[in-house]
Amino acid sequence: MTPLAACSNLMLAEAQLAEKNDTAKKTSSGDLQTQVSMDQYIIEKAREQGKKLKTFETLAEQFRYLQDVFTLNQLREMLQESAANRGYYRELAASFNDGNSDAIDAMVATMPQHLRELLLDERNENWEKKFDQILSPAHTMIAVGAAHLGGPKGLIRRLERKGFRLQPLKAP
Repeated sequence: MTPLAACSNLMLAEAQLAEKNDTAKKTSSGDLQTQVSMDQYIIEKAREQGKKLKTFETLAEQFRYLQDVFTLNQLREMLQESAANRGYYRELAASFNDGNSDAIDAMVATMPQHLRELLLDERNENWEKKFDQILSPAHTMIAVGAAHLGGPKGLIRRLERKGFRLQPLKAP
């Protein structure tokens, strides 16, 4: 099995375990909600509204970055530690929802530099090259992980330099 295939299987298993765990917690508290991924939610909403979807990179490209950066053992360790890291991701999400790009920048700055450069900066640069073909002058929504937004090499600054006027959307 290639590291990419193993990564896919490990990530799927982790997502399923996390969903079962979260569902069990919500069921016990009487607040059961169906959990979907961000990508799935966006795709469903776009289809409901008859919107076109375009991507900066394919899922295979995303996994190639992971494969290039992490060994299979590192991916396993990350998935095993994911429960401990949920607080970090909750804080990141809260900072995003509050529009606090300074807090996001500070959290991203704690990443090892080589990881930040490969997983964020390089990908942001590649995405910037696609702005003209993907983004329109009319209303366009961009959905990316919060870590891609802030900092001097983040998408917010890259889009502003290209003349885009940005307006964050609040989660419902």
